[in-house]
Amino acid sequence: MARENIYYLGLDIGTDSVGYAVTDENYTLKKFKGEPMWGATLFEAANTAAERRGYRTARRRLDRKQQRVSLLNELFAEEIGKTDPHFFIRRRESALYGEDPQFGVKLFDGEGITDKEYHKKYPTIHHLILELMNSSEPHDVRLVYMACAWLVANRGHFLFDVPEDRVAEVLDFNEIYRDFCEYLTEQGCVLPWSTQIKAETILEIMQMETGVKKKTEEFKAKLFGGGKPSKEITEETPFSAEAVVNLLAGRKVKPAELFGNMAYAEVDSVSLTMNDEEFVRIAAELDEDGELLRKLRAMSDCAQLKKAMKDADCISEGKVAIYEQHKADLKTLKYFVKKYCSSKYNEFFRAAVKDNYVFYTRHIKSLPEGQQKEVKSIAGKDAFSDFTAKRMKAITVEEKDKRLYDDMMERLEARTFLPKQKDGDNRVIPQQLYHYELAELLKRAKGYCSLLNETDADGISVAQKILSIFEFKIPYFVGPLRKNDETKNAWIVRKAEGKILPWNFEQMVDLDASEKGFIERMTNRCTYLPDEEVLPVNSLLYSRFMVLNELNNLKVNDRRISVEAKQKLFRELFEDSLRVTPKKIRDYLLQHGYMEKTDVLSGLDETIKSGLKPYHIFKRLLSSGVLTEADAEEIIKHAAYSEDKPRMRRWLKERYPQLKEEDAAYILRQNLKEFGRFSERFLTGIYGTERNSDGEAYSIIEMLWNTNENLMQLLSDRYTFSEQITHISEEYYADCPRSLNDRLSEMYISNAVKRPIFRTADIVQEVVKVMGAPPAKIFVEMARGGTPEQKGKRTQTRKNQLLELYKKIKSEDTRRLTEKLEEMGMMADNRLQSDRLFLYYLQLGRCAYTGQPIDLERLTDGTYNLDHIYPQCYVKDDSITNNLVLVKSELNGRKSDSYPLPEDIRGTMSSFWKQLKETGLMTEEKYRRLTRQTPFTNDEKQGFINRQLVETRQSTKALSTLLRERFRDTEVVYVKAGMVSEFRQDFDLLKCRTVNDLHHAKDAYLNIVVGNVYHERFTKNWFSLDSSYNVQVKKIFQKQQRHGETCYWNGEEDIARIKKTMAKNAVHLTRYAFCRKGGLFDRQPVKKGENLNLISLKNGMPTEKYGGYNKPTASFFVLARYEAKGKREVMIVPVNLIDADRFIKDTEFAATYTAETIERITGKAPQKTELLLNGRPLKVNTVFSLDGTLVTLSGKSSGGKKVGLAILFPLLMGNNHEMYIKAMESFLKKRETNPALQPDQKHDKLSKEENLILYDRLINKLRSYPYCNLPGNQAETLEKGREKFMEAEVADQINCLVGLMNLLNAKGNTCDLSLIGGAPQAGTIALSSSLSNWKKKYHDVRIIDRSAAGLFESTSENLLELL
Repeated sequence: MARENIYYLGLDIGTDSVGYAVTDENYTLKKFKGEPMWGATLFEAANTAAERRGYRTARRRLDRKQQRVSLLNELFAEEIGKTDPHFFIRRRESALYGEDPQFGVKLFDGEGITDKEYHKKYPTIHHLILELMNSSEPHDVRLVYMACAWLVANRGHFLFDVPEDRVAEVLDFNEIYRDFCEYLTEQGCVLPWSTQIKAETILEIMQMETGVKKKTEEFKAKLFGGGKPSKEITEETPFSAEAVVNLLAGRKVKPAELFGNMAYAEVDSVSLTMNDEEFVRIAAELDEDGELLRKLRAMSDCAQLKKAMKDADCISEGKVAIYEQHKADLKTLKYFVKKYCSSKYNEFFRAAVKDNYVFYTRHIKSLPEGQQKEVKSIAGKDAFSDFTAKRMKAITVEEKDKRLYDDMMERLEARTFLPKQKDGDNRVIPQQLYHYELAELLKRAKGYCSLLNETDADGISVAQKILSIFEFKIPYFVGPLRKNDETKNAWIVRKAEGKILPWNFEQMVDLDASEKGFIERMTNRCTYLPDEEVLPVNSLLYSRFMVLNELNNLKVNDRRISVEAKQKLFRELFEDSLRVTPKKIRDYLLQHGYMEKTDVLSGLDETIKSGLKPYHIFKRLLSSGVLTEADAEEIIKHAAYSEDKPRMRRWLKERYPQLKEEDAAYILRQNLKEFGRFSERFLTGIYGTERNSDGEAYSIIEMLWNTNENLMQLLSDRYTFSEQITHISEEYYADCPRSLNDRLSEMYISNAVKRPIFRTADIVQEVVKVMGAPPAKIFVEMARGGTPEQKGKRTQTRKNQLLELYKKIKSEDTRRLTEKLEEMGMMADNRLQSDRLFLYYLQLGRCAYTGQPIDLERLTDGTYNLDHIYPQCYVKDDSITNNLVLVKSELNGRKSDSYPLPEDIRGTMSSFWKQLKETGLMTEEKYRRLTRQTPFTNDEKQGFINRQLVETRQSTKALSTLLRERFRDTEVVYVKAGMVSEFRQDFDLLKCRTVNDLHHAKDAYLNIVVGNVYHERFTKNWFSLDSSYNVQVKKIFQKQQRHGETCYWNGEEDIARIKKTMAKNAVHLTRYAFCRKGGLFDRQPVKKGENLNLISLKNGMPTEKYGGYNKPTASFFVLARYEAKGKREVMIVPVNLIDADRFIKDTEFAATYTAETIERITGKAPQKTELLLNGRPLKVNTVFSLDGTLVTLSGKSSGGKKVGLAILFPLLMGNNHEMYIKAMESFLKKRETNPALQPDQKHDKLSKEENLILYDRLINKLRSYPYCNLPGNQAETLEKGREKFMEAEVADQINCLVGLMNLLNAKGNTCDLSLIGGAPQAGTIALSSSLSNWKKKYHDVRIIDRSAAGLFESTSENLLELL
């Protein structure tokens, strides 16, 4: 019997949806206004901060470039105005067509140089710069300005910490190579080649004008004496020498192979010449290992730079040489084309042929006007070289031309033929080289240009100001230059008021005070103690914590090592070695008698993630007394923030004058970035004991030292730490209330996760309002989601995994099995989806418990079974990787639920298992489980149960923390997604995401059912680990569960009731309504055309003439009534994001904007325009009822002439159809990793016959209400295309069907129906933005306002009556 006012709330939280359900204690849905209280709210997934930051960074870079040029203009304006007063106006209007500029299109006017003379003498800007650097002859001041403007705008990168007056160091490859060698030495590593190899040898190979293959061979010959560099990962070289050589030669390398660390298996391949953003992202994913890549990249960049300069003294000299080389090469290519294949001349130079010279240089003026639009992209160096080489190889040249021909072909292969001044190599040019050119140019020009010598009141000359503009870079710690009271995002501290300029920056800004403000602002807060600052990852204390936390997982034969052994490992191994490996730990334990050779060491990953790096960095300075530990911690903290090495150097000198110059330089070389998650107080200032113990209280760091417990165990209910942390946190937030957004930011919750938490908070608040009290329990399941780095990752198919492993083994077994795999052909990957068959090949066709060959013909007839090494009664683990083996059924029955494996099996099979492990066919973890000799401890059993019940992800714990703070007496229960999924599978409760979104609400309901039963069964005082128990879902739910007199699950009776509830579809479905933010328009400009809905590129550039930005984003809509030519109309008018804020704030602007938008859309000037519904914004996802059919407003279409709509009712298909659609889902998921995969009727249960039945069912749906009530109905197209559908391949039919269903449930805006003769983008649901057109089809149109959970709603008047 359910108690009055006691209810449970279930939440199913995804990245773009939240499902909820409200039940009583007996799992019966509560009702409100006669409707069951469950539902789903849908919303757009948020972009990550990294995506938004990328756009913001690019915008700021462009703004700052324009600001530098603008400052330069001010310095030159008066002098240039004396001879050419309209010079800057013409430059500003240079993009305008001939008739539009106010003062013509000439570059120069008045006395002096003419345009013709300029272009002839200076074909590129580098020709001009080079002449101004080398000549003291008087030049036109406009030429001086143009050279300065280009250098100021394109000043190169600021990555090298080298003063501008020591420019030679930037090109010193010896210094960069020495830095690489020192880095390896400091890491306790050795060079992968002999120390006798000189830097010049490596540089010479890297600069060879050959392909990567020849470079690799040259590296082998000169660095390894013709031998092959080793792949082996050792303690002295914890990276593959072969992979390092491949990187230096220009190849791509997988980080997992470079470092021999499978933890990097999903990290993208890296090359030293890839773009900066990708390289930085990959290096960051590799943590400290990324530093090796950065050192190699520095070597590559320097080699590229020296090569690009072609032994020139400066960049411009090198660029002029490239220009001349291109000119000569073009002459050569034209010579061979004209002489040996003249019929192809147009193909090379005068036609829009992909990857030809036109595409390479984008010289489209040589093309007929009709073809110019075809050149939409630029051919890269590789594509053009391949295009040209392929055609040139086909010719046979005369002997006299052979030398020239061979040179051309060699350079085509090396990608150095027809070089361009502007290419990817420009990214490696540092600002010091351009600074040198600017300084030289100004030094010469000061002799004839008096302007440069003029000084201001402070004695600063114009030449000095130009250099300061070039050099100026706002320090990262100063931040925005706006005043603090103008924006919350500024923290600058000024010394004086006035305009901040590059040449007065240090007089206007208090750098020390600004840096202090930056540090205070940017310091993250402790995960558990919100008022405390986190420690740097590389602090001495934090590194000790990390090492101890990792060591406390160490086990021998699945039993923790002694505290004494752990402490000795710390003192004698970690304090002695910079780099500790699992092998070193194992050897130490063997040598000191803590384990035997036959023992199994576990609890560590393949690599040791922690270490005492900061201890080793400061060890000498600490032991000699130069620094105290507090000094070292302060230096580490400062270094963690500082990116400005000269400033850090000055700080060290001022703060610690006792440091020698070489000691300071050594510290500056260290990478001490990054912050941890915990504070000093959290680790050292909170004291706890075992619960119900009278023992002495210790801090967390002391507990980690004195026990074998890791942090999570110390924070469990067994100890008192968590109580104190909760108390401190509650006190803090009681004194310092925070908004939800602030709280989430303090918890380091990403924007992608914040959005679903906000939506969840709205739903919870509404449910509590309806119920009049908080829930007794809240059950939370939160989707794991994918990181940006995981999106788009390719996963190797099972067949390819096997073939790759077999290549390394080369035995008779693998030869035979390889032949079997190849015989399966295209069906191999499909059939290998069978876990039994995949394990058959992983086990080399043998039983895992006997070693006997498995009869493949009898694989599925019951002769063989999958066995769980860790029994299912203790742990839910169906992982092929770690826990499943293929064995004879009789052995599976003999083993039953016992563990460890019988001794006779272990004794017989251990050598076979070891062979599988060493060849990569078995994981280390599976091998450990098979060979373990001891039974599970109670701690392990509790750990298995906790794995089902305890959530470890930060985002879910953050939400639970917020819920507990809000509802003190409510129990928050985590529910793992796998448990609900298993419940659905065991009791035939199908879930098909393709069909509709009702599953979000139903999963929330099952979270209550499954979560509560597990919670009651395993977390209450009456549960004992020594009792007989089983964690399998089916075993638990098939029988009654009770404690004492209370029954919390009634077995089959409750299952029948749950199934009945799950069959209901009366679910509240809502979409979150919002004003759209983000990009103002499509960032790619479009040319002029018929599209009048463009945004001007710049003021004064009409879009009908110059084109503009397309697809301006509509933030929201308004309902407006107007008259035109005596007829009254009501229109849904889009308000573009670029104007949205002003529209809301300025009623006069809103009225004008509305009238102008109506005129632009309709082509008619409106009279008597008025905003209806009190000017209420109609947000994206506003709900409309069209004669009872619910749709939401999704956006504008056809430039505002139409509005896009999305369906807001579920597609219902029936159980049999849903089962078939689920099978299609499974097939398409497999196809993601193997696009060539074809469906297997026997295995996939997919066929043409069943596809046609589903196709006809969808036609019937489209012909029936409510689909027949919608525009864009595709029923007729489907009927006409039925024959074509029948003739199509099964896989193509499946893609078509899934697309159709996405259309019918609003998961897709359009559907590709080209397979059946329809449009590639068919099915758009759109209506005219004029309501008079709606009246032709509908009689009753209303706006429905729904609350977050859909429990409350209000309805507007009939909008058609407003006409």
